[in-house]
Amino acid sequence: MKKAFYIAGLTLLQTKKDRLMFMLMIGLAIFFTFIMSMAFGGRDDTPVKIPVAVVDNDRSDISREIISRLERSGLYEMVLSQEEIIYDYVRDREVEVGFIIPKGFGQSVEKGQYKNITMVRLEMSSGAGAITKEISRVISSFAAARTGADIIKDEGRLLSVGDTGVIERAAQQTFDTIIGELREPKVTGDYRYVTMDGQTQQDYKPLDHSSIGFMLMFTMFTVLFSAGDILEERKTYTWYRLMSTPTAKGSIIGGKLLGIYLIGCIQILILILAGRFLFNVNYGPSLAGVIALMAVFLLSVLGLGFMLAALVKTTGQLQALAPIIIVGTSMIGGCFWPLEVASPSMQSAARFSLQGWAITGLTQLMTNNAGVGDVRLNILVLLGFSAAFFAVTLLKLKYEYR
Repeated sequence: MKKAFYIAGLTLLQTKKDRLMFMLMIGLAIFFTFIMSMAFGGRDDTPVKIPVAVVDNDRSDISREIISRLERSGLYEMVLSQEEIIYDYVRDREVEVGFIIPKGFGQSVEKGQYKNITMVRLEMSSGAGAITKEISRVISSFAAARTGADIIKDEGRLLSVGDTGVIERAAQQTFDTIIGELREPKVTGDYRYVTMDGQTQQDYKPLDHSSIGFMLMFTMFTVLFSAGDILEERKTYTWYRLMSTPTAKGSIIGGKLLGIYLIGCIQILILILAGRFLFNVNYGPSLAGVIALMAVFLLSVLGLGFMLAALVKTTGQLQALAPIIIVGTSMIGGCFWPLEVASPSMQSAARFSLQGWAITGLTQLMTNNAGVGDVRLNILVLLGFSAAFFAVTLLKLKYEYR
């Protein structure tokens, strides 16, 4: 056992000498997370508003409501423009899209004869579709409100209500009530989870997902390439000389495993701290759950690395094969995007990736106030992967040294 720790220490010292790759993997994970934080509006998760130019030639209630509705959505930054320059705004990419509300548009809606709103966008822009849908909702709201008001007027006439002022006020009140109800959003996107002790937890943010996704992927690079050092030792016959010494083969292999495992632990710890303090990532209330899940994930990655090192013949083969496996399974497993938005077939394929089980477990810990018991299936599956990888490795080594 003492010799195994000694070999593990030598592995750590070797990483210290060749620390460029280790630092590069940490730096790349932080860099890509930083890029995603910029894409999602920074560490405070403030959404980036899309600039939209509008020319309001109508200046009616409905045109003002269209502009107001887009502003209230929080997705768009409305820029009042003129018809002569709106095309230049779009062409120069000062705004994503622009639209022109023609004069008489409000009256046309009142009469059920809708004038066309001119949309101005570049050919590759996709922002016009969402704005068109929002405008359609506003028009539908006004049409519904106007229909309700007209029904009140018709009912008043049928009931022979003498005071036309009462009918008009009732119709206007109906119109205002319907418009008011349609203006107020009943559901927002800022969900919070309430714990049993009354504490609240912020919902899972896209930046949180990016942080843990890149952490898993780049940790795999470090561990797999570190396991590939065995190939270099085999190439220089250092590995065979070690195996021929009186030291038990279990101590040699165990020491190598422990050393690389500790390297992975150090990288994960650094990236978790970077995510917490640089990007304000919330890992949830269960520290034990995160530690347990990352521990077995790292063990499974270590098993994969040793299996590949045992199966391939050269370092070049490992360097060519490892990125394909890591990036491919990271995409399938949901490191780049949430599995919820993937197709059912990809969600099924994620069950065969280490990252898929790790990231779903971490997501549960970060959003549902889950504990170790809630992610026990993820832990058991990753342990199963580890056992399978190490079994293949031991069979290969047993065949090689029998």
